[in-house]
Amino acid sequence: MLAILAGDASLLIGLLLLLLPLVATELSRPSDAVLGALVLVLGVILITSHDRFIGSPMLAVLSGALLIGRLGIEVGQSRWNQLSNEEQTRFFSWGRWFSRFQELVATIFKFGEILVEQLKPPFLKPKINTREKKWVREESLSVKEKSSQQQTAISAPSKVDNLKGPLMSSDSSSESEGNTSQGP
Repeated sequence: MLAILAGDASLLIGLLLLLLPLVATELSRPSDAVLGALVLVLGVILITSHDRFIGSPMLAVLSGALLIGRLGIEVGQSRWNQLSNEEQTRFFSWGRWFSRFQELVATIFKFGEILVEQLKPPFLKPKINTREKKWVREESLSVKEKSSQQQTAISAPSKVDNLKGPLMSSDSSSESEGNTSQGP
């Protein structure tokens, strides 16, 4: 009975340690996730193997739990003392906790959506197009455009060629006018 209660307490503490980075980032450290997972495993072991912890093994487990609890309290106090006075007062504001709670709920809903999507039967999932589209670079398009422009330039006279005719005739007429004025 005592092992089951200690296991339940370990599960609760482990869950709180796992949620600490989401709820109180000021007090959390990167290693808290590992510690939370280990405490969860300890809780599961205590609950599933409660019949083995009778007598002196249970006394050892309880002594260890008390030592771990004392160490946890000291670590928590140390982290609290490292916060500035402004951070300590902001820690207890309602707006901060409300926004953290909204972030936590949004995270849980997103996790639920992902879990539901993964648990759908394969025939209900939309088919993914296995045929990949090839990406065409712009350079290859410009090369094709240039070659098509060259082909059209060869087959039909360009506008520049058409413009040269009248320009040449106007240039030649002005030259001939210039020549006539100089001649007599």
